[in-house]
Amino acid sequence: MTRILTCIAATVLISLTLTGCGSNASSLKAADLHPDTLDVATMKKIVEERNLVYDKAFVAGDSITAMDHFTEDAIAFPPNAEQVVGKSAIAPLISQFLKFGIKKFTDETTRVIGTGEYIIEEGNYFLGGDNGTTLDKGKYICVWKKENGEWKVCSNMWNTSLSMAAEKK
Repeated sequence: MTRILTCIAATVLISLTLTGCGSNASSLKAADLHPDTLDVATMKKIVEERNLVYDKAFVAGDSITAMDHFTEDAIAFPPNAEQVVGKSAIAPLISQFLKFGIKKFTDETTRVIGTGEYIIEEGNYFLGGDNGTTLDKGKYICVWKKENGEWKVCSNMWNTSLSMAAEKK
């Protein structure tokens, strides 16, 4: 998380510096500052392809493939619970979710922003059970970074859109 805040602070500082430095500096593009900058369409394609693998793993009960979605230093921010730090600590959380009888899992990426170093994804999710029942639906934010050449989630926060009354049924 510290790295993310540092990256954001550096980006803000660079932006402030460039906007106050005359016409030459203002003509610089994001790609000039970070040559690995990805366009929005590419970022969206990356996260949608990776999410599809993750979603299918959940439905299949495949915890190994589901865990491969995360970096070694990943942090999960589950609703109504403390943050979970590290891939090995996230594994039991994933195992608990796999016991819910998930028959359908979909993600809808609604926005991506980022650079060549990080991708921030916002979206909505749906978890379905037997007979078309809704187990959960809500929204999420994921921060992605490359680990060993692959884009993986390093920070994941989600929360339900179901009312508390619906959760108690």
